[in-house]
Formats: sequence, structure tokens, C-alpha cells
Amino acid sequence: TVAAPNVLNPNTGEINIAGITGTFKYKYSMTSKCGTSTAIAYIHPLKDRFLRRTDTVAVCKDELRSRNININRILGLEINGGTWSYNPALNQYLKPFPISSSYSGTLVFDAYLAWQDAAFPTSVYHGDANAKKFSFTYNTSGSCVGGVFNKEIVIVVTEY
Repeated sequence: TVAAPNVLNPNTGEINIAGITGTFKYKYSMTSKCGTSTAIAYIHPLKDRFLRRTDTVAVCKDELRSRNININRILGLEINGGTWSYNPALNQYLKPFPISSSYSGTLVFDAYLAWQDAAFPTSVYHGDANAKKFSFTYNTSGSCVGGVFNKEIVIVVTEY
């Protein structure tokens, strides 16, 4: 990776990827009431906006954010116009937002509670014999997502 060209709009935070090919590294600073922190973001534009392989995300069950994972954001953008398919037993751990909400189409997953459910089998993940895997597929006509019709997202919830 190399340092990214000046592609970030400092007023909106929007990244302009039009002139980027390959993977770039972008270092940034953020100031809050707690002071200034720096971080590095890796930018890699996707030809069709989606990767064509299965995306796997691992999260520790005890991580506070594991209780509210926005599945749509894992795809890299907020999507509307398609449907999600998944194991129906996950319904009790999912919160879909209604059409009347400004977050319509968003699907939020409580990975912590799903991990605790004995109905889901464990699978070894990087040495964690108590990890559990949950799959979600976004189904669309492909017209708004670069010709990709079914996009699978796998969330592995780990104990450590």
C-alpha cells in the first residue's frame, strides 16, 4: 500500500475514489473532548461496489458493539431495494427497521445473544473452539448493486 492521494473532503468526510486504483493508506486525526487521536484507513475501491467472494467478519461476543451489528454496513454501503435471507431461528436476534423509519431497510443483529443460544453449533475459528458462525445473504435484482444478485455475509462470533 502507498499513501492515498488527497481524496477526503474535510467538510463532509466523503471519500472520492474516482482516481484511485489499487489499495492506498490514509492517515487521519480526529479531535474530540478527549483529545486528538490518529488512525489509518485503508482505501480500496471496488469495481462493482461489492466483492464477489464471501465476506467474513469476526467479532468478540463481549465487545459492546456485538449487540448491535448493522448488517447493511458490512456491505460497505446502506442498501435498500433487496431482501435478506438467513436462518429463521435468528429472527429473535434481528431488528429490522420499518419503512416508516429513516433507517428503513437496515437489519441490526445481536451477535452476543445469538452466540449464547445453544441451538447454534460451534465451529473452530482461529483456535476458538466455541466460535459460532452466522450467515446472511442479501438478495437483489442487481440493478442497484453492480450486477451482483446474492451477496453473502458471514459473521463469526468468538469467545475471546
